[in-house]
Amino acid sequence: MSSKPLRLAPIIYGIGFFSLSLEPIFGLLIPLWALQLEVSPLFVGIIVGGSAFLPALFSIPMGALADRVEAKTVLLFASVGTALCIALYPLTRVWSLLALHMTVGVLSSLVWISAQAYVAKFGSDQQRARLMGNFSSATTLGTFCGPLVIGYLLDGWGFTLTFFAAGLWALMVGLMALLLPKAGARKAPNWSELRPGLEDFNQAASLLAIPTVLLVIMGTLLRLATYAIRGSYYPVYLNGIGFSAFSIGLLSSSSSLAGVFSPLAVARLCRLIQPPHLLVCGLSLAIVPLMLTPGFADFQPLLLLSVISGAGIGMTLPLLLSILANATGPEVRGLTAGLRTAANRLSFTVVPILLGVVIERAGLAAGFYVIGAFLMLSVGALFVYVQFCYLRVR
Repeated sequence: MSSKPLRLAPIIYGIGFFSLSLEPIFGLLIPLWALQLEVSPLFVGIIVGGSAFLPALFSIPMGALADRVEAKTVLLFASVGTALCIALYPLTRVWSLLALHMTVGVLSSLVWISAQAYVAKFGSDQQRARLMGNFSSATTLGTFCGPLVIGYLLDGWGFTLTFFAAGLWALMVGLMALLLPKAGARKAPNWSELRPGLEDFNQAASLLAIPTVLLVIMGTLLRLATYAIRGSYYPVYLNGIGFSAFSIGLLSSSSSLAGVFSPLAVARLCRLIQPPHLLVCGLSLAIVPLMLTPGFADFQPLLLLSVISGAGIGMTLPLLLSILANATGPEVRGLTAGLRTAANRLSFTVVPILLGVVIERAGLAAGFYVIGAFLMLSVGALFVYVQFCYLRVR
């Protein structure tokens, strides 16, 4: 499919809007639903982290599935499966919630991966550059609007109807996928291709010997740690101090909105600061305000902290992508993207569980301070690696 009319572009942007926004929606709904079930703080972390465990293992095979099969077909079935599973959340209790959320984690990840795979094959090279830019903007707008809408509905409708609305949100991806033409189908679906191939993992692991790839993976782990906190105990803390679901959604969305504008300054800042050093600054800016959250209970300072943290998070993504793209050839970029996705999910698996262990023993506020201090020590270690290893071997 080398060229298709741009009249289909709004459908593609709609898919971007509704697909990635599922993650912040889950980040708001699931911790609050877990609190409703009166689970322990540690198990909140296990539930949230469990949703990323299987995608961490299967991210590379899932990307291969979207390539080898037909991205539209994968997108359609994954979105419908996600929607159906979301409708089951109100029926869950503790262990069934964990099992269902792990299933949804795989399906929603497959939605996002196949959406990207479809866009990458759509249109001519010239059309694709424009489409990718607008698609990225649409996904950011979705991550801003999703928590706001769901938070508002949760305050007025309660959990059952809000989960139903979230299911319809996911189903929108499938309905829009029905309107799209096929994009480079190679063969009929073969679900055995989801099984991880040892050769793929060996090749991905060998990339870690490249200093740039190792730098990007370490930066990715730290960047996604902030998302893991926001999608687990951040809404738990805000709920505990009396914030409504809409206010929690607004604070979460403000971080996404700040992340829209901060990347615009990256190119100019890179003229003054080397990109690896700017990456360290962006990570620090993302982590420290989040770490300080339990020190405040009023909306205005929490909003300011959220905006600052979101600006730091927004800066890091273009830095990570540009550092990686400038040092790897096109023949391994798909594999490095899979490796980054695996690192994303690994961080989202481990951090909520570690945070839950600390909170179980020392309380919610101490959990933020301890995990924040650990992450900043890791940022310090990353700076040492950049200063004394990475820059010297380039």
